[in-house]
Amino acid sequence: MLARRLKGAAIAVALSVAIAATAILIAGAARAEDPGWNRTGPYVGVLAGYDLVQLEAQGIGKSASTIPFGGAFGGLNIRQGDLVYGLEGDFLLTDIKGTSSASGVTVSASSHYLASVRGRVGLPAGPALLFATAGVAFTDHSLSATAGPFSNTDKGTMDVGAAFGGGVDMELTRAVFVRLDAIHYWFPDNSMPLGFDQVKSANQETLIRVGLGIKLN
Repeated sequence: MLARRLKGAAIAVALSVAIAATAILIAGAARAEDPGWNRTGPYVGVLAGYDLVQLEAQGIGKSASTIPFGGAFGGLNIRQGDLVYGLEGDFLLTDIKGTSSASGVTVSASSHYLASVRGRVGLPAGPALLFATAGVAFTDHSLSATAGPFSNTDKGTMDVGAAFGGGVDMELTRAVFVRLDAIHYWFPDNSMPLGFDQVKSANQETLIRVGLGIKLN
């Protein structure tokens, strides 16, 4: 199971590196800072993209799917020397569902939102801001299972996990920017009794996101 989790995290890291490399090319590898670029202050925006979901039931199997989502984000940046530091929060609406069956046991899991509060550190490169981010993630999680005469359901549990990744903000004007990033969400296993046994489910997600933001200063 650890290997599978590392694989999901590696996907997010690889995507983040690819995004950063693309941004450097777009920015023409220009490291000289233009004083006209707006690097500090509060901002808000909207997000959309695809959620690459892996739901895994221990001893039963796993299911994966690609699900579109939408949401909003907001944060605050400050400039210190050559780096930009920030704090950001987001809330995403998604409809994640997965079912796995084996040996007469069926496990279904679902969640309806993702949220996170993350720190950011960024490196300006012309109109681009290349950034890495990490913090705390939240989601709801419903789990149900059946095995012969036994069944159980656990609805509406809020899970707390971690989110990390990276991407690029590209300024179009002093007030408007576009974003491309990849964020990996990790949550601890969920378990519940089923007859004389326990059912355990793991949830990991890698989000490919595009966004449009407005700076408020």
